[in-house]
Amino acid sequence: MAFSLSSAAQGAALGTQINPGLGSVLGGILGGFFGKGKKAAPSVPVAPVDLAEEQKKAIQANIAAAPDIEKLLSRANEFEQQQALSLMEKAMPGYGKLSKGLTSTAQGLLERPYDLPTDVQQNLQRIAAERGISRGTAGQFNQLEYGQSRIGQAQGITSMLAGLAPKVNPMSPLSFYTTPAQQAQTTMQQNLYNQGAAQAGLSSKIAAQNYNTQNAWDALGSLSSMIGGKITGKKQSPFSVIGNNESGFNPVPNPLG
Repeated sequence: MAFSLSSAAQGAALGTQINPGLGSVLGGILGGFFGKGKKAAPSVPVAPVDLAEEQKKAIQANIAAAPDIEKLLSRANEFEQQQALSLMEKAMPGYGKLSKGLTSTAQGLLERPYDLPTDVQQNLQRIAAERGISRGTAGQFNQLEYGQSRIGQAQGITSMLAGLAPKVNPMSPLSFYTTPAQQAQTTMQQNLYNQGAAQAGLSSKIAAQNYNTQNAWDALGSLSSMIGGKITGKKQSPFSVIGNNESGFNPVPNPLG
């Protein structure tokens, strides 16, 4: 049974039950020992979140995870490219060989395009001279135009290859990184969880203390009832003497009504 009386008042009631002269003395002793009534658990504050600190945490976490993220993305992009080439080969049989052949041709055209073997250069100059004689002009071989023509042919081949090649959109590492806002939100959720756990633990501790205090009062009440009954020959509640003029002690109203 819970009472609203203070510990001092309850102690006075117990002392008066035993002996009217002990009321004030016992009330002061027990009140100081048990405290003043039931305690309420104080509020546990939520730890604040420092955005600058959370930004540093996010950056450090991203730097630490970057090598693994890059390795994962490299494997994923390579797999997608292989899948695209495989589908292209099915749609256009022989695409792989054609692509390699055209690439080799373009490389050959771009490999020192202005340089020709001496015998080839002399042969081209002879042909140019023969054409000039037939046209009545001075025939000559233009090596600059020849090189530019080879470069143009290589560009045409590479443009065609780029148009035929299957397109793959590479994955971006940004989607794997933690933003400062996400880091701050995670920390706030953790702080709220910690606050709730701490508040529940503190409330349970205070409730246990209040329960133990009430049990102590109940035990003292039973003991005083037994002692008072032996002295007065009556068995009564330790608080029934409150408001009784015969005891000479009336500190507070009777909580039992």
